[in-house]
Amino acid sequence: MLKLPGIVHTHDWYITAFIGLAAFAAIILGGFTVPDYEVFVFGIPLCGALVMASVAHTQNTSPTIVALITFLAWFGFLSLGLGYGAYAFTAAALPLQDALFARIDAAMGIDLAGLRIATGKSWLLTMMLEIAYTKTIVLLVMPLAILFVRRDYERVRDAVSIYTLGVLTTLIISTLLPAVGAYPHLNMAHIPSGYLKYAGTDSYVEHYMALRDGTMRILPVTGWRGLITFPSFHAIVALTGLYAAYPIRWLFWPAALFTGPILISTLPVGGHYAIDVIAAVAIVAVSILWVDRRRKTLAPMSCDWATQVAQPGPAAAATA
Repeated sequence: MLKLPGIVHTHDWYITAFIGLAAFAAIILGGFTVPDYEVFVFGIPLCGALVMASVAHTQNTSPTIVALITFLAWFGFLSLGLGYGAYAFTAAALPLQDALFARIDAAMGIDLAGLRIATGKSWLLTMMLEIAYTKTIVLLVMPLAILFVRRDYERVRDAVSIYTLGVLTTLIISTLLPAVGAYPHLNMAHIPSGYLKYAGTDSYVEHYMALRDGTMRILPVTGWRGLITFPSFHAIVALTGLYAAYPIRWLFWPAALFTGPILISTLPVGGHYAIDVIAAVAIVAVSILWVDRRRKTLAPMSCDWATQVAQPGPAAAATA
């Protein structure tokens, strides 16, 4: 049996396994075809990484190396579940909610078409928002890498939990309340957008509609496209990264300043509704509250594998 360190909480392994099994079931029941060699390209290295992490853990290898291998394996499995799940669950083809989301935005006084036109008039603003939208993952990767170097494994584990809950809730909500996105729904391809040529949700429409009408049953090997609009997964990634950056004083404020343009960019650049971002903020807020409560009720991770591995001498014997 694999013995893995606590860098990924047991709860999150269960959620990751649930997402993977649900995606697998949806693929089978939906009659999808997945190229056989993808099992070898993705599955074997990830399973191998878990075995390596388990062996390294039992051999008292550097906690940073053990934690990193485990983290990468978890992230790989969850990413596969998110990618395949988003495609397979889209085929459920429940009624689109675009009209509802557009009405909610309008009730809040948000003119998405006007915002895109205004953004496209400025080359500088367009460039800034496009960079923010397309480089969102940097806001998650950078603080996590620094936390690994600082051996702040507790914060990494909490960020992992928030991200895992974000993936789970996003897949559930986007399946039950599907939306094609503001850009195609409002037909913004025909409005003059000046310097703003990018539309984050425009390129995926072909796959999205083909999955809904049943004409697409071979899942792509390459060229995956982001199918989820509600809630905004870009916003979830950005806010999780901001949470991870909080203990790093010199990084937190630059990260906070970068988060603002990311959240704004989801509308004119990503083609999202404002309610997509609001829902993402709510998901992350609830996830943070849950993680904080869990931390207060469970023993801190510092009393577990990290301390024992980092101090293999008498200190480790004393904790055994």
